[in-house]
Amino acid sequence: MRMLLPAFVLLALIAGEALPLSNPDRTVTIYLHGYAGAGLDHDAPIGEELFSDEVAPLQEFLDIPSGEEDPFAPNQIAGVEYMGNRLPDPETSYFDWDDYWELAELFPPAGEGGVPLHATVVAKFARHVLERSGAEGINIVGASFGGTISRYLMANDIDGLCSEGLVSRWVTLEGGVNGIWIAQNPLFQPIIERLGEDSIEIEHMSYRWMSRHVDPGQPKPNLPWSPPNWGTSPSYRNTLIHHQISTDWSLYGGVMRHLSHLANDGEIAVGDAALAGVVEEYAWQGQQPMVQYLHAMHISDGDLEPEHVGLSDHEGAWETLAATLSGSRRATLRLTEATAHAIHEPPWFGKGELVFETELYSRFAADEWGMLRAINNRNLRDGTAPMRRFKQGETRALDLVLFDQLVLREDRMIDAWVRAQELDWSDMRNYRVFESILHPHRTLGEGWIELDIEQPGPIHFAGDEVDLRFELEMIELDVIDPAVTGFEVVHDAGEWVDLWFVSDEPAISSVFVRGGDGSRRVVHGEEGAPATEHRIVVDRLRAGVAYSFTPRAEDGARNLGRGMVWEREAWPGRSFDVAE
Repeated sequence: MRMLLPAFVLLALIAGEALPLSNPDRTVTIYLHGYAGAGLDHDAPIGEELFSDEVAPLQEFLDIPSGEEDPFAPNQIAGVEYMGNRLPDPETSYFDWDDYWELAELFPPAGEGGVPLHATVVAKFARHVLERSGAEGINIVGASFGGTISRYLMANDIDGLCSEGLVSRWVTLEGGVNGIWIAQNPLFQPIIERLGEDSIEIEHMSYRWMSRHVDPGQPKPNLPWSPPNWGTSPSYRNTLIHHQISTDWSLYGGVMRHLSHLANDGEIAVGDAALAGVVEEYAWQGQQPMVQYLHAMHISDGDLEPEHVGLSDHEGAWETLAATLSGSRRATLRLTEATAHAIHEPPWFGKGELVFETELYSRFAADEWGMLRAINNRNLRDGTAPMRRFKQGETRALDLVLFDQLVLREDRMIDAWVRAQELDWSDMRNYRVFESILHPHRTLGEGWIELDIEQPGPIHFAGDEVDLRFELEMIELDVIDPAVTGFEVVHDAGEWVDLWFVSDEPAISSVFVRGGDGSRRVVHGEEGAPATEHRIVVDRLRAGVAYSFTPRAEDGARNLGRGMVWEREAWPGRSFDVAE
C-alpha cells in the first residue's frame, strides 16, 4: 500500500526539488537497534514490533509516546525486530503476500539474509507505522549495526521510502555507516567472536561488502580496505543527515586504540561512523551531514564508570538527538584564524603541531535538567581534535568546523571550553608526531567562550601564547509549518471549547479525535456540506488536555496535526493553541 502524498510534495518530487523537513508533530521515528548475534538465531518471525527501554530518555526529552503506548500517534517512536529465524505470517501480521514473497527471496536458503533482508524489513515496518498513524514523514535512527542497515536502506531507496520523499531525517548513533574496520581484521578476533563470527552480518559489515552494495562512484578510488564514505545516491536528496560518534576508546582495555592507532569507541572507528559528505547535487538543500563527537564508549562497562560511560548512558547524546529530531536551528562553530605566539620547538623539529580542543555545553539543559555532560567533545586524548602546523609567531587562516549540529529551540547560549595544545608525541594515525615522549604536549591557551545563539558572528579568544578567532553561524532550516489554520472557535466556555474543523478536501467525512486524557471519539461531518468547505463540529474539548485530530476518508487517513486547548495560553513546544 502506498500513501497519498500532498500536492506540494508531488510537485516538488516531480521537479526534483528538495522537500522541506516534515513537521515533528507529524513525523514518526523508527529506531533500529544494534547487533545482537547471528540474525537467524533469534527465535521469532522477522518484522515484529519491538518495545525497548533504550529510547526512554528520548521520549522524555521530546515528550512523545512509543508505538506501544499510542500506536496511532503521528509523532510516536517505534522499533522493529529485524532479525529472526522465520518469515512473518501474512494472515496475522502487517505484511501482505507481496511483502512475504519479497522477503522470501532474501531469506535463506533463497537468499543469504543479512543487511538487505534487515533493511527491507525495516522499510516495510516504517511504511506500516506511517500508514497506521497518518503521519506525513519518517525519521530513521540507527544505532551501531542499525547504522549499517539504515545506510543500505538510504543508499538503495528500499521500498521507495526515499524517492517518495518520506524520510525526513536520518540519524546514526555510533553506527557502522561505512562498514566496520574490525570486521575484516584478524587482530580483533576476540571482539569479532563476541559479535558472532559465523554470521553473514559480519561479512556485510566489511568495507569490501559495503563498497559493492552502497553508493557506487565514490569521489576517491574505493579499494577493498577503504570505506565507502561518500553519499552518491539521489535518495539522500530529501533527507537531513546527522551522525553521532562516540570516541572513548577505553573499552576492552583500549585494545582497539593500541593495535590500530585509530580514533574509536572500543568497537567502531570514528571513520566508520559518518559520511565524509554527500555529493553536491544530492545534498538536502545544500546541507552536508552534521557530525557530532561525544566522549563515550560503544557500550557501558560498570568497571569503568562513572568516568567512562557508554553512549546510551550519555545524557548529552539524548539531548542532542532530541534537538536533531525536533529542531530547525543549525549552529556551526568554525575556527577561522589562529596565531601561535610561541611553539616551543627546537629548530630541528621544524613547525609546531597545534591541536585545537573543544567541549560544548547547553546552558538551558544544565539549568532545566541539571545536565552536566558535554553535547560535543573533540579532544586530544580521543584523537578527534583537529591539528595544524605553525611557525613561531605565524598567523594562519583556517576553516576548521569544531561544532555543527541542531540546537534546542530553547537554547539561547552555549558555553564552549577551548584549548590549544602544542603536540610533541602521539601515535594516533591522524597525528603521528614523534618528537619528545617526555613532554608529549604543552598548553598554549585555554578558557571559556560564549556562543550567543541569538546573535551569531565572530568570537575572539586570547590565550597565553595563542590567539584564536571563531565564527558562529546559524541557519534556520526549512520545516513544514504546523497545520494551525484548520480550526475556528465556535464557543469558549473557559473550561471547554467547541471548534469548527474546516477542510477543503472533499474526501474527508469525519475526524478522529484523541485526547491526552485517554478519550477517543469519531466526529462525523454534516451531510450535504459544500465540496469546497467541509465543516465538522468538534465539541467540548477540555482545557489543559492535549488533542490530536486525524481526518478520516475512504482512501485512508491524513493527520492534520496536534492541537492543544489550554486556557487561551500558548503552549510551549511543538503544539499550537486551538483556543487562540
